[in-house]
Amino acid sequence: MEDKIKELAKKYNIPPTLLLEAIEMEKEKVVSKNRQLVPKIIQLIEIYSET
Repeated sequence: MEDKIKELAKKYNIPPTLLLEAIEMEKEKVVSKNRQLVPKIIQLIEIYSET
């Protein structure tokens, strides 16, 4: 799975850690229950775009 994440990150030019964090949020389902997944992902993108 790590290789696929790295491949996707390279293909779409996004940080691999951003993908991993999004996957973890989806696995937890806590974010989905509160319908907060999209705002959380937007926050992650903002954080990673600053670095």
